[in-house]
Amino acid sequence: QKERENMKKVLFYKKSNLINSVGGVEKVLVSLSNALSDKGYQIHLATRDKKKGLPFFDVSKKVVFHRFEVKFSSLRRFFGKIGLAVIPYFNREKIISDMICSYINQNEIDTIVTAGVQDMADILYHKNLRQKKIVMLH
Repeated sequence: QKERENMKKVLFYKKSNLINSVGGVEKVLVSLSNALSDKGYQIHLATRDKKKGLPFFDVSKKVVFHRFEVKFSSLRRFFGKIGLAVIPYFNREKIISDMICSYINQNEIDTIVTAGVQDMADILYHKNLRQKKIVMLH
């Protein structure tokens, strides 16, 4: 129990094309997640992919896989597109960032690793997080 509490917790995040995708980035994320979980890290592999399911590559049972379900009403989508993003209710980026940051805080994540700059932007939208941040570019 105590050992599990002291584990380093890492979030690997790719906002889309992780589920059922056979690309190189997806393979690297899953392989790295599996390898670090074998080394004793608590790994969370997450996406906000619109597709439901699992990554194409086998994810270890030690890895926590999470899919953020982002739903926006027609009203939010419409007003968000015409420039009312400054109103928090219509600010899609803020809603997504708040949702992911809530997950990060609830799971006491130590390090955030993303598959690209835009993926990190999903998380850091107007936020200053204490966690270590790593952006991979492939």
